[in-house]
Amino acid sequence: MYKITQIVNRAGVPSPWRREVGCGESYVDLTNPALKGVRVIRPPKATSKDVSRIVYDSDGHPIRLAPPIFTDEEFDQLQDRLKQNAKYGARKGTRGSGKQLSRFLGVIQCGNCQANIYKHVTKKKRKDGTTRSTSRLRCSSYTKEPCGAPSFDPDEMYGALADTVLDELGDYEVIHREYARGAENLARVTELQGSIKHYMDGLVPGGAFAVGGFIQKQAEEALQKLGAELSGIDPESTQDSWHYRSIGVTYREHWSNLGIDQMEKDLLRGGITFLVHTDHCDLLIPDDVKQRLVVKDDYFKNLK
Repeated sequence: MYKITQIVNRAGVPSPWRREVGCGESYVDLTNPALKGVRVIRPPKATSKDVSRIVYDSDGHPIRLAPPIFTDEEFDQLQDRLKQNAKYGARKGTRGSGKQLSRFLGVIQCGNCQANIYKHVTKKKRKDGTTRSTSRLRCSSYTKEPCGAPSFDPDEMYGALADTVLDELGDYEVIHREYARGAENLARVTELQGSIKHYMDGLVPGGAFAVGGFIQKQAEEALQKLGAELSGIDPESTQDSWHYRSIGVTYREHWSNLGIDQMEKDLLRGGITFLVHTDHCDLLIPDDVKQRLVVKDDYFKNLK
């Protein structure tokens, strides 16, 4: 968010109050559904943390005022990213403290005290007027009561983590959990049972189909086909249930395609930690890591 405000202010784009744009104003703007081109209102006594509400017409559709800047999908992705940054990447301390957005917060931890490790950037002005920036990873105890852990080069540490994770987890398959509704199969079973009963009643002595010849033969064949189809339907498939499915790629391929951001999300979901000691690192993997790594899409999100 800070980088966004830097770019906006450098471009000379003023806020509505004719002053430089701040992080708080940018956050309010980026969470406003008006970016989707719809009419919004502010809740009564709303604070800066309250999101504007969409105004709907009598048919329950959002009132459109202008072409959207973001589609619904793009806006949802933006909100997810803002929430992720707020949870895992928010700046700690005050501006100028040197602690900036760090990768793998909650994954890379100090081997001495198990605290999170942050990227710390030091800037020094040279005599020629240029600035030299030095980045190091430091235990969060560095600004309180230092535990004595050394600092580390960010690129080397992130590289060591990635290599170790690929060695240990790279060949695991990416599994998705999906929700299967049984209503469709249940309806077909009910339909088949009704048709089977119809033919069975008609084939009993004195029934409509128990007349011999072509009619009875066709009824018997139809009954046989219906019975075979009913037998082929798994009774469990008529009930709503969760199914687990491989998407045909390993985590090595998955991270190669989606990058380090996806690796960070997956390691956090898997409860995996990387303990950094002075002379070595330990990758701690829970016994149930395969269950933890299952991608659990929110099926019910689209039903709300």
